[in-house]
Amino acid sequence: MPFDIIIWNVSGENIPKKNRTTAAGQASLASSLLIGLVFLASGSGKLLAPHEAPGQVVDFISAIAPQALLTPWVLHFLYNILVPYILPSAELILGIMLLIGLVPRLAAILCIPLVIAFASTNIWAITRGGYTTCASCFGIWENIFGHLTPTQSLAIDIVLFLLALTVFFLHPDAFLSNRRSLTAVSFRSRAWLSNLQLNFKQFGFRRSALIYLTTLSSNLRRVWKVITGDWRRATALVTIFFAIAATASYLSVLDLTPRVLSVSMSEVSDTSAVVTITLNKPRTVTLTLCDDNNNHVGAWSTTIPDTRHAIPLDGLLPATRYHFQVSLDQSQSSSGTYNFITMPPKEPPLIFEITISDVTDNSATVTWRTARPASTEIAYWSASSSEQKWIVKSGLAIEHRVTLTGLSQEDTYYFRIRATDAYGKSAMAEKDGVFSLAIAPEVTKRAPDFTLSSLDGSTVFLSQFKGKVVVLNFWNMWCSACRKELPLIQEVVDKQIPDTVVLNIHLAGKEETIRNYLESQGLNLLVLLDKDASVQNAYGVIETPTLFIIDGAGIIRFKNPRFSSAAELTNTIRKVLDSSATIGSPTSTN
Repeated sequence: MPFDIIIWNVSGENIPKKNRTTAAGQASLASSLLIGLVFLASGSGKLLAPHEAPGQVVDFISAIAPQALLTPWVLHFLYNILVPYILPSAELILGIMLLIGLVPRLAAILCIPLVIAFASTNIWAITRGGYTTCASCFGIWENIFGHLTPTQSLAIDIVLFLLALTVFFLHPDAFLSNRRSLTAVSFRSRAWLSNLQLNFKQFGFRRSALIYLTTLSSNLRRVWKVITGDWRRATALVTIFFAIAATASYLSVLDLTPRVLSVSMSEVSDTSAVVTITLNKPRTVTLTLCDDNNNHVGAWSTTIPDTRHAIPLDGLLPATRYHFQVSLDQSQSSSGTYNFITMPPKEPPLIFEITISDVTDNSATVTWRTARPASTEIAYWSASSSEQKWIVKSGLAIEHRVTLTGLSQEDTYYFRIRATDAYGKSAMAEKDGVFSLAIAPEVTKRAPDFTLSSLDGSTVFLSQFKGKVVVLNFWNMWCSACRKELPLIQEVVDKQIPDTVVLNIHLAGKEETIRNYLESQGLNLLVLLDKDASVQNAYGVIETPTLFIIDGAGIIRFKNPRFSSAAELTNTIRKVLDSSATIGSPTSTN
């Protein structure tokens, strides 16, 4: 039995006691000393460290606790009082109690819920990932002797749990008794059972029961005296414990200034990252980001007060050092400066927005962009010669421009672009570009310029639409196919596609008749009059309808593209816009 009960025989003499074993007492003593040392180190280290709740503990509480319970004052108590003051104080007091042998069984019982809480935090951290160290397990001592991982800390928690059970079950004295000596008393259940069997044999059940009740009453009085004496000591300890906790709580409540508890980075890639900011009180935050040259990159703000904010940063440059500051409630004051570096890029630089401009009789300018700063090279050659000429742009840039000179109107030219970024990753443009300086109504050739009058009397030049995609539609009012296509072209005009203009050239006819026809069909088109058929001849138009699509550089990209709906023609126009007149080999359908 757990209490030192004296067993009497019928004559009132003491039954001789058995030799007392020391194994249980030594195991309890060793376990008490080990737990006491660990709790003493853990509690003192946390109290000596800055009084802030570790980010792992904050994340754990936020994850498992119902959000309805996490009111501002509950969060204040948890993060400013319980975690940084009460729990370390409890560890320190329990460690001292176990080391000096003050009610060790009670101390062991109180250690068990603490150990379970610590183990739960570490199990959550292991399953969630993202934590390389435990949540300030030993406080300031970790800065001297090194940090533990959550796995290592969980192993220590399991050992502490088993040691606490050992003290509880093997401590040989009463529940609230102190440790007296190294050779603690052993259990006496066997002696009690032997005496009970002896009494039954000698005196029978009724007299044995009377003897048992008499001795039990005597021993219960003795046990009660021991318990009441130990409860006075226990009451004093509990009073001291709550006095310390109340003092720490009062000192903590005096400082109600919101502050940043921790800042961590996650999901860092070559162009993005996530910043997690943990506060001691619910507040909104503003993050101001700058690059390594102190150039302002951007600011991100939250609108809902909270104690934990995850702010995604995007649009960053690869392998670039950034630093940021955090301010609370849009105040001017901010926290310290935090730094991080984005990852190197995984993919080569993308080449896009390739365009041809400034086309003359012997030159043309090619411009393009890269997704990030890169040096570029352009190789070009003619259809009549396979010899490639290279122009190298060695400087790192995003926008690139090269003027090709010494060209001939009699030839068709091809070019290929290659880009290499600062990390040695290279990429070629998906397709070769093609163009010609010749002025002819052929695909890849320069569209002949013209000047015509419109139905409303204005003068229209083809060159005035430089930089825009021009849809050139040759038609006749008496052409049934033309009349069939005009409503589709009207739909395209109504879409108001950016940087696009539709010119409808009527080959012959009276202006009034053409105007009346358009009004009768509800058409609102820009119609030009080719009275002398000069433009018709320049473009080699033999039959109607004939349709050309000219890019912003004045190069013909499509002739008579097939379309049976306005959507199909719109898609063709958008291809020219997206490719900016040069990507790929344009096709034509005659």
